[in-house]
Amino acid sequence: MEATSILLQTIGDEDVSPLNKKRERELCDAIEEQDLEKLKFLISSSSTEDLNHFISSGKTLLLLAGEITEESVRNDFIKELLNNGADLGVTLLHDIRDSNVEILTRCNGSNGIVTGKLASALHLLSTYRVRASPVYIAASFLRSDFGARRRNSTGSASFVPLDPVYRACQMNQTLRNMAKQEYEFSKEYEELSDICNGFVVALLNECRSMEEIQYIMQTNVGETASCKFKMLEFAIKTKSDKFVSHPYCQLLLDAEVYKGVSFLERSTWNQVLFTLLASVLFPVLFLIWLVFECCCPNHKIAKMFHAPCVRFLIYCGLYQLFLFLLIITSWASVYSHYAFNDWLVLSFIIGLLVDVIKDLYDFGIRSFFSHVSNRMALATVVFFVSHYIIWWSAWAVMSRDGVHSPEHYANHELHDIMLVSEGVLAIGILLAFFHNLSFMQASSSIGPLLGAFVEMMYDVGKFALYFFFIFLGFAVSFTKLYTQYLAGRSYFLSQVENATSERHAGNLGESISEIFWALFGELDRDNFRVPEKGFEILTIANLIIFGAFNIAAVLVALNMLIAILNESYSRISEKLYTSWRFLRAKMWLRWIQKKGVLPPPINVLYVFGAVSRVFKHLASGRGCAAEESIETTDPETEEKRREVIRQLVLRYQERNKKNGTKLNE
Repeated sequence: MEATSILLQTIGDEDVSPLNKKRERELCDAIEEQDLEKLKFLISSSSTEDLNHFISSGKTLLLLAGEITEESVRNDFIKELLNNGADLGVTLLHDIRDSNVEILTRCNGSNGIVTGKLASALHLLSTYRVRASPVYIAASFLRSDFGARRRNSTGSASFVPLDPVYRACQMNQTLRNMAKQEYEFSKEYEELSDICNGFVVALLNECRSMEEIQYIMQTNVGETASCKFKMLEFAIKTKSDKFVSHPYCQLLLDAEVYKGVSFLERSTWNQVLFTLLASVLFPVLFLIWLVFECCCPNHKIAKMFHAPCVRFLIYCGLYQLFLFLLIITSWASVYSHYAFNDWLVLSFIIGLLVDVIKDLYDFGIRSFFSHVSNRMALATVVFFVSHYIIWWSAWAVMSRDGVHSPEHYANHELHDIMLVSEGVLAIGILLAFFHNLSFMQASSSIGPLLGAFVEMMYDVGKFALYFFFIFLGFAVSFTKLYTQYLAGRSYFLSQVENATSERHAGNLGESISEIFWALFGELDRDNFRVPEKGFEILTIANLIIFGAFNIAAVLVALNMLIAILNESYSRISEKLYTSWRFLRAKMWLRWIQKKGVLPPPINVLYVFGAVSRVFKHLASGRGCAAEESIETTDPETEEKRREVIRQLVLRYQERNKKNGTKLNE
C-alpha cells in the first residue's frame, strides 16, 4: 500500500473519532442539497471531529464540498467548514493520493465569492498555498515512484528528483518571485516562502549522522550529474538562506574546505601566519609544491596545496603583496617610464586578468557574475588594463614625435590623455583595495560586519536616487537665477565700473559644486547676494531657495538617511549571521570548484598549458571543441538517498505528531 494511503489510514484510525450514521447522513445531505442554513445548524451541534471524519465513501466533508459545481455556493460551504475547524491537511492527503489537484486548490484559501482579476489572484495564491504546504510536499514524495523520468543531452535516462528538499528550495525561489510580481499579496507569498524554508530546516534537523547530511547534499539538478554539494549550490541559487546557514550544512562544508589542513580550521592566528608566509615566501612554497606535485603527488603535503582553504590563503597572501606594491608605486612614481615596481604591478595585473578569464571559462558567465567579488575583480582588471592601453598608446605616439623634454611633454596634444590614464589607474587602485575586503568574508568576526556594510550601502544607494532629484532640482533653480542675473547685468550694467565679479554659479556645474559643499558647511553667503541695483529680488529669491534647500536636504534628508541607516542595521542585525553564513558558503563553494592551484602572477603558466592543449587538438584533427563529460547518477546511490530522505520525512511527521502539531500547520 502507498505511503500516503497508510498515513490516511493511520489518521482515520487514531486521530478521528467515530461518527454515527445519522449525523453523517444529515451532514452529507446538507452539502449535497446545497442547503447552507441546514449545514450551519448541524455544525452548531457538532464537534470538530465530526467535520474531519471520513464518511462512508472514504472522503471528508471538506472534500465533498469541493465537488460542488457552482463556484459561489462551493466557496460558501468551504468557508463555513474551514471556519468551524475542518482540517485541511486530511483533505490534502486525500487529494494527493487521488491526484485530484483541481479540488485540492478549490479547498484551500476560499474566502467568499470573488470574480474577475481578484478571483484569478486568489486562485493563484490558493494554488501556491497548496504547493508550499509541508503536507503536500512530503506526501507527494512518499507516494512518488522514483521521480520524473526524462532524457538528458546524451540520450541516457535521468531522473528529476521529487524529494522534499529540492522541491521546497525550488518553491522558495518561485514564491519570492511571486512576491515581487503579485506585490498586492507580497506578505502572503513571503510567509509561504518562510514555510518552505522552515520545512527544509526541519528535515535537516532530523539527520542523525554525517552520512545522512551528505545524502541530502547529493542530487540531480539540471542536465549534468551532481557533485556532493549540488543541493547546497541549488539552495544558494534559490536563496534558501536558512538551509544554507544551517549548522549541519556549514559543518559538512568546513569538512571539505579544511580537508587535510585541520590545523587551520579552528585557529585564526594560524591562518594569519600562513597568509603572511604566503605573501613573503611564496617562491619557496611554489618550489615545495612543484617538487611534491612532480615526485609525490599522493603525499599529504602535495594534497595540502589542493585544499580550498590553503589555495584561498595563498591567493589572499599574494594579493596583500600586490597591494603593498601599489602603495610603493604611489610613493615613487616616474613620469616618463615604468620603474621596477611598476613592472611587478603589471605582472600581477596580467595574472589577475588570466584568473578572471579562467573563471569565466570554468564557471560560465551567469555563475561568474553571481559573485560580488568576481564583479569587483573584473572591474579592477578593466580599469588597470584600460590605463595600460591608454598610457602605452600615448607614450608610443609621443616617442615617435621625438618628445623628450618637459616643455614638449606639457605642450604635446596627448599630454592630457596620459593624465587621464593616471586618473583611470587611480580608480583601479581604489577598486583593488575594495576588492581586498572580499577576503574578510571568511572571518567569523569581520565577515558579518562586512555583509552588513554592503547591505547598508544598497540602502544608501536607494536613498541617493531619491536625494539626487531633490539636489538636481535646487541646482537647476540656482542656475536659472544666476543665468538671468548674468544676462541682465551684461545687458544693463556693462558700463558700470563697480560691477561685482562673476563669483556666482553661472552654469549647472558651478551650481552643483556650490550647493554640494554647502552640505558640509563650506558656505559663503556672499555668493547668494546680488548687490547691483535693480536685481535685489534675485538676492531674496536666492536666499529663500537656499533656505528651502537647507531644510529639505540638510535638515530632513540627511537626518532621514541617518534614520534609514539605523533601521537598516537593526533589520540586518536580526539575520546577520544567517546572511554571513550564506555568503561564506557561496564563497567556499567557489573555491571548492575553482580549478588550479597557482595564484596570480604565477598562474600565467596556465596560458602555456591552454596553448599546448589547443595545438594538441589541432594536431589530432579534432579541432578545439571542448569535450563535455556528463556523468550518470548511480541508481543504487539515488535509491539509497531516496530512502534516507524518506526516513527524514517520517521522523518529521512523527515529531509533529508527538508535539500535537496539525497536518495543515
